[in-house]
Amino acid sequence: MTSDAPKPRANTLALAVFAGAITVLAVAVLVGLALSSGSGNDEDATPTVLDDLAVTIEIIGFQYRPPNLSVPVGATVTWLNLDVAAHDSAARDGMWETVLLQRDEEFAVTFDEPGTWDYYCTIHPYMTATLTVR
Repeated sequence: MTSDAPKPRANTLALAVFAGAITVLAVAVLVGLALSSGSGNDEDATPTVLDDLAVTIEIIGFQYRPPNLSVPVGATVTWLNLDVAAHDSAARDGMWETVLLQRDEEFAVTFDEPGTWDYYCTIHPYMTATLTVR
């Protein structure tokens, strides 16, 4: 008696090839997301200038929005995490570091001195932005 059913070895090989292809695709997507996140495009180079004394920076899509912000002395800047992942905000020079923000949590800092600070997420260091207080 003969059978037309595929041999188990052929099924195992096909499954291994499929699993390998899915793994390669997943890695490619994750690398692409990591490389495209944070600031760094031409749009980010132009600062968003606001005269408000209460300003919110949204964290969404592994980015700070706006990524380049200018506010007046005395402004209170609030970081609001709208992302599914936890994030924070830390000035590279140590001027401030927010607490770890879960989704829908916020943290505010009032800036009484002028200056320019580059900041980043300590968990996702490719997430960067700039804050200027004038």
